[in-house]
Amino acid sequence: MNCKYGALALFFVFGISACQQQNSTSTFNGTQKLNADGYVLQSDRFTSTITSTANLLPFESVSVKTPVEGNVLAIYFKEGEYVNKGDVIIQIDDRTWQAQLKGLNAQLIAARKELNRKEKLLEIEGASREEVDQLQATEQDLQARIDELEVSIDLAEVKAPFGGQLGMRNFSLGAYLDKGETITRLVQSDKIKVDFDVPAKYASYLQKGQIVQVLTNTGQDTARARIYAIDPMLNTASRSIQARALLNNPNHTFIAGNFAEVIVSLIESDSTLFIPSESLIPELNAHVVYKIKNGKAKRQDVKIGNRTPDKVEILNGLSAGDTVLVTGLMEVEDGVQVNIQKIEEEGSI
Repeated sequence: MNCKYGALALFFVFGISACQQQNSTSTFNGTQKLNADGYVLQSDRFTSTITSTANLLPFESVSVKTPVEGNVLAIYFKEGEYVNKGDVIIQIDDRTWQAQLKGLNAQLIAARKELNRKEKLLEIEGASREEVDQLQATEQDLQARIDELEVSIDLAEVKAPFGGQLGMRNFSLGAYLDKGETITRLVQSDKIKVDFDVPAKYASYLQKGQIVQVLTNTGQDTARARIYAIDPMLNTASRSIQARALLNNPNHTFIAGNFAEVIVSLIESDSTLFIPSESLIPELNAHVVYKIKNGKAKRQDVKIGNRTPDKVEILNGLSAGDTVLVTGLMEVEDGVQVNIQKIEEEGSI
């Protein structure tokens, strides 16, 4: 009984094998032909890209701090509002300095009059050089003290160093602020810096002025940014290079401090030859395809370049218009006649 079933099983296996062989080959006028599908090479546009995670940074950002100490005399901003460069944010009480400035200006006027009188007397030897020199020193000292007060008065009027959006404040009118205490944050976000890293092997493809695509972390919004700076040194820990692009953000679609994805085009070519990945036969130190010439399969060594999920770039060994085998590669031999059942072209793979 066991022998019977074994014979049936053996017959079944050989039957399947014979059917498969019959499907892959056919006989015409006593000559065996390989039935296979082919692909016709055509020049195609190719773009190779990589995707990197980016940090979005404001174009300018600063913590606005008090340049001088004193009580807050006036607050001229609302939290979260936009201000222009030079707009006054707060006023530190400068009334004491203003009063001192008036007194010093009066002293300076009197000192200059006295100096002018003494210089005239010096000409007729009615005054000594020492008196004149002392009055000149007094004038210079008064002018220096006035300049110092004017600087303090100017600093007491705290202004926005650039246009942007103000943050929050944690003090009230009349509060005493020490020198260097934070007033609020000022952020310019109508333009965004896009910081991203690229593996070292792609560093040579980055160029200043290059355009990259930026996608929000939700994938809902995209924009174009232009690379304007590339770090001259690799990150030794990650073996990557940092690039920075500038993104115009007039509608504030992108938020500083958020993450985004950057798509970088590395290689672009308008005349690239591709074959389906399944047409390529990898061998030791070589890559081989079978092209069809005069109805026969011809073994052809090729040099390959970039890859996509379903294509391989051919750099050397084939030309546009050549037909290569897509199927039947397990049975094909150099010189065997081929019966092409189906021809594929660009767009069908």
